[in-house]
Amino acid sequence: MPYFFLFDVDGTLIRCGVQVKHIYEEALREITGLKVPEGYDFSGKTDSQITSEILSLGEVEEDKIESLIPVIKNRYLQLLDIKLDRSSVEVLPGVYSLLDKLTIFDQVNVGLLTGNWKRGAYIKLSPFGLDSYFRWGFFGEDGYLRKHLVQKAVKYVSSQGGKVEDIVIVGDSWRDVEAAKAYGIKAVGVTTGWTSADTLLTFGADVVVESLEDKRVLDFLIR
Repeated sequence: MPYFFLFDVDGTLIRCGVQVKHIYEEALREITGLKVPEGYDFSGKTDSQITSEILSLGEVEEDKIESLIPVIKNRYLQLLDIKLDRSSVEVLPGVYSLLDKLTIFDQVNVGLLTGNWKRGAYIKLSPFGLDSYFRWGFFGEDGYLRKHLVQKAVKYVSSQGGKVEDIVIVGDSWRDVEAAKAYGIKAVGVTTGWTSADTLLTFGADVVVESLEDKRVLDFLIR
């Protein structure tokens, strides 16, 4: 029986700090003159959703938003590739060990399920060799909301002979958990991001850990 394990990126595998927000805002400002609203919550959203919401908050006309998103996307990815300070990016505890252990199992398929636009995810992961673990996934281009990414993941798993009960989603945001549970998928919540353990449990996480070093993660994934 195949198993499918889908990992979020920011706050789950790596932590980039505020620099990515500043790089994104630079691209946004260049194209539109807008700033990210004070206190805006990025966590668990797709890059497409973030951009659409910020443009709406900036009172950009609705019929212009769709055409602006790819322009902002392209500029942001250019700047991210140039300006991301890799020395300030932290690979979170337990990530390499867990992924190495998962690759031992022939029936385990490891992928990404992230709100990052695809190229952005790999710009962040590749300096640390993490891209080599993730040959497939679902990204910010694949749907406006995270639940749309999960829906596509379910269809993909079915096409590979798997079932919903064979999927586990690992993420740090309540939105990761909420989207997983909407499709009856098992969810591991990790508190290395910006969401508390209590909140992750409230949204239905099957297990919550402080980091991916916790042996319960691997026990949960392979049981």
